[in-house]
Amino acid sequence: MDSVTFDELLKSPVTDLPSKTLVDAWYDGTKYMHDFSREVMLPLLKMLLVPSPQEVAVRDTYYKMSLLLRSVLLMNSLDHFQSVASLTRSVFELWLDLSILAQDAGGDAVRSYNEFPEVERYRVAEQLIRFATTSGQPLKMDISAQRAFHADVQRSQRIAKIVKAGLKGKRKYPDHWTNRSVRQRAIDVGQEVMYVEAYPQLSWYVHAGAAGTAGITRDGFEHVFGFCHSLIQRIFIDATSKCAKATKISALDYFDGWMQSIRLKTGEIVVAEQIKMLEAKRQQVAKGGSP
Repeated sequence: MDSVTFDELLKSPVTDLPSKTLVDAWYDGTKYMHDFSREVMLPLLKMLLVPSPQEVAVRDTYYKMSLLLRSVLLMNSLDHFQSVASLTRSVFELWLDLSILAQDAGGDAVRSYNEFPEVERYRVAEQLIRFATTSGQPLKMDISAQRAFHADVQRSQRIAKIVKAGLKGKRKYPDHWTNRSVRQRAIDVGQEVMYVEAYPQLSWYVHAGAAGTAGITRDGFEHVFGFCHSLIQRIFIDATSKCAKATKISALDYFDGWMQSIRLKTGEIVVAEQIKMLEAKRQQVAKGGSP
């Protein structure tokens, strides 16, 4: 039998493929990206000689994204649709972090990124101590470590310089190291459209309530996986490019070829499935059946 022609392939709609086949193709594309990051990008990032604070921040953020991709791949079952959506939302937020860090020319963003862990830990320690002191309700946990952390004079002075007093002298701690909302961070890096398209839907599966599940069929839950994997791939391609540029990995002669490969992988898998479908139809017609 003759092979499928290019014209036949063009005229064959992707929607003719079973939804499960398409979702599996997206999954395989995500796996290819994860394997690329694990086998190529992460080893190269580990080889950075005397990385700058910006390179360290970008590298570590990319590494966390790669770990989340591994979790998404392990949760390849409809039982995990909520967790996969939650992980995808975390990938989205880390991507915004990486984008902000990668474009930081003056160093202010990297400095805020590096200061935030201590600020956040101090905030939680302060919250625990205040509750233990004023609520009249005994805590079951031992907070002696938090008390010692909070009582450090030099640390308190550093925090006072970073976190300014708000109303009634109470500190107003930032919710994020940028002190900006997720949407504003998306706007800052030119990704408001992506935020509007994806973030609310991902949040339906993270927060309590039935907005994301009421009336949804099994096929609908399959589509959650397809949606998440397609979004992850768009994000991860951009994150890989920005990470590579910030760390000079993009200067390697073969880097563009790598990027082209990961961009095309899911499409190649879908095309292969379309060819299988067309060949199966041909065989059915040859046997006297209807296509």
